[in-house]
Amino acid sequence: MKVKRRYIILLSLLLLVVTSGIVFFQFTPVGYCMTVQFRNFTEVEHNIYIDNEYSYVTVNEKNELIDKDNVPTLINEAKNRVAAFFGELQSDPVFIISDKKDTYSKTGSGIAYTFKLFRTHSYIAISHIHMNVDVIAHEITHTELHYRVTKGKLFQVGNDYGIPVWFNEGLAGINDHREFLSDEAMNRKIEIGFEFFDVTQLSRADFIDVNSFLSQENYLMCTHVVKTWVDVNGIDALLLLIDGVRSGDDFFELYGS
Repeated sequence: MKVKRRYIILLSLLLLVVTSGIVFFQFTPVGYCMTVQFRNFTEVEHNIYIDNEYSYVTVNEKNELIDKDNVPTLINEAKNRVAAFFGELQSDPVFIISDKKDTYSKTGSGIAYTFKLFRTHSYIAISHIHMNVDVIAHEITHTELHYRVTKGKLFQVGNDYGIPVWFNEGLAGINDHREFLSDEAMNRKIEIGFEFFDVTQLSRADFIDVNSFLSQENYLMCTHVVKTWVDVNGIDALLLLIDGVRSGDDFFELYGS
């Protein structure tokens, strides 16, 4: 009886593991992206996977024509922009181009996001509406920062690997040349009495919807703060800050020094 009970327990645990694996890889955005090479996608260039149903011509949010052939061109242009900012590009994210809701959880199309797995694995999932150089460069900046902070480490530190979300988003905003993040946009707000606020109090929830007025103000303010810091201190100071955080130093001590 004890042996039979033991087998039942082991079988139940095995069934639980298998079921959990199926749910994770089939019904979560992370699992979906991790297994993209086994799905109905074509790797059109290294680490660029396009949904095989993504064969139509469409337009992005800038009313630019997007088809299967010019996606790699846009991605490579964005990579060059980020490489020019950092001096080189060290990360090698996997790009997943699809409008499927499976890729974007319950939010459907119109999404661009980045997530990291372990130390160096980064994925950028993006739908056709955001297929433009600015948004892609924004997401690549996230993956580049992630790679530089976590390379050589066994474990990542927290959700933002030691970098606060406001700095992470502000740095990405520097390479994102959309009008609402521009110096001109900030100057216009200052002219009408825009009140500066403490970006260090912002949380991940404050950046959920980039199309909302409040989120755009948060993105703009963070971009302004981080760009000002980089302009004053230089790119070498930024690279030293990133290396310092990777080595375990406190971000705010490095940022304020």
